[in-house]
Amino acid sequence: MPKYNIDVSDYITYEEALAILNNGEDEIERVLVSVTWLTGARPTEIISLKKKDILLTETKIEFIMRNLKRGKSDQFDMVNRKLKRERPIGVNIDIFIETIAKYIRKLPEEESLLFPYTKRWAEGKITKLCKKTLGKEKSMYHFRHGCHVWLNRHGFTLTDLQYWKGAKDVRSVLKYLHATARTVTAEMTQEDRGESKQA
Repeated sequence: MPKYNIDVSDYITYEEALAILNNGEDEIERVLVSVTWLTGARPTEIISLKKKDILLTETKIEFIMRNLKRGKSDQFDMVNRKLKRERPIGVNIDIFIETIAKYIRKLPEEESLLFPYTKRWAEGKITKLCKKTLGKEKSMYHFRHGCHVWLNRHGFTLTDLQYWKGAKDVRSVLKYLHATARTVTAEMTQEDRGESKQA
């Protein structure tokens, strides 16, 4: 399995996440891919999600993520954050959101876990699906980085990214700005840079 300390310029793109979603063998794998892509959350946060932690309306989906963080007093504090995404309707539906919506309607109780499995199960499923779809070994952290780069490209500020990521220090999100800048620069054509094609 890839190490946690991966290069953030190596991340899952939206198109790759969509292909991985479509390769899910069953509904629970597709829901795992959808939640991992939409939230960019840590594996432990994802695996502890319950039905009551997902609020779904006609216009948005909201995830209440919980994580234990070590505080200054060297004790663990429960940190909650609400991650909201718009829910497009009509022809522009978001397949990731709709996959989750269909699944949570089937869960019997508000206290039901989305994934009654372990962190290791979730990481193994994602790695297997990435290998099958992309031919490369990728982890949930590649999804995490991909989500944060995507959010940055779609107008999230440093403060927004810091909150979304659940980071104490804003410096930990600067790497996503650099990853976005490198990718945008690499995608520019000579004409975009004002260079002559005949040069």
